Amino acid sequence: ESYKMGTAEMLSRRKFLRYTGLAAASAVFGKGTSACAEQAGQSRPNFLLIIADDCTYNDLPVYGGCNAATPNIDRLASQALVFDRAYLSSAMCQPCRAELYTGLYPMRNGCAWNSSSSRPDVTSMPHHLKSLGYRVGLAGKVHVRPARAFPFEKVAGFDDSCTRSPTRPHDTQNIRRFMAQDKDQPFCLVVALVEPHVPWVMGDPSKYPPQKLNLPPNIAETPRTREAFSRYLAEITYMDGQVGDILRALDDSGRADNTLVIFTSEQGSQFPGSK
Repeated sequence: ESYKMGTAEMLSRRKFLRYTGLAAASAVFGKGTSACAEQAGQSRPNFLLIIADDCTYNDLPVYGGCNAATPNIDRLASQALVFDRAYLSSAMCQPCRAELYTGLYPMRNGCAWNSSSSRPDVTSMPHHLKSLGYRVGLAGKVHVRPARAFPFEKVAGFDDSCTRSPTRPHDTQNIRRFMAQDKDQPFCLVVALVEPHVPWVMGDPSKYPPQKLNLPPNIAETPRTREAFSRYLAEITYMDGQVGDILRALDDSGRADNTLVIFTSEQGSQFPGSK
């Protein structure tokens, strides 16, 4: 609970890696944290980081949400440690992603607002893990720059734009190949989803009749808001399905027992008061 994003800027490279490894061990799929920690001491663990886009934490059942169906996230949470107090410095997409990947506050890494850049001499997760022999890939939304500061290997199959088409679903073929490649080399894979960011076009809103929803207290009670919230919930459930597909890909790779998994949203939804 005392974990504060940004403290890694005070650490050396070696300590940075130890610090991020401890953070990753907090959310483990398929093994207890103690078993994973013991195994991590024997071999380098893989890391799988799944990021939702603009999903308010308390719209998820694991944090008390009473509308959205998220069976895959619920299953992950039941087998993991769940953070009740985790904070970011700036509730904007690009700064919070840069903060996550660098371990530095926005003003420290240089990205303090959307459509800005981190400083080119900043080092990030790909630099630190590649120095230990990891393959470091990113599938989906990038939204950090410059590439020199964030030298992820690009992995296809997930949309990198929030203005996506519902006729083009996600595809796990490439992340499966990434996970299966060279099993003697550890991997770190970020799958940065674009749901449930607006526009809300994915999923099945008919499963969430607007008149039956329990609106959060910060959401205006209007028919239009109820209809919008229905489509937002549909995207949360679609996003949860993607989480399930990603975890199945990990299971099928045969590497789940030595992989530490984190699921997070980078910030809250675009409803007033939800960031």
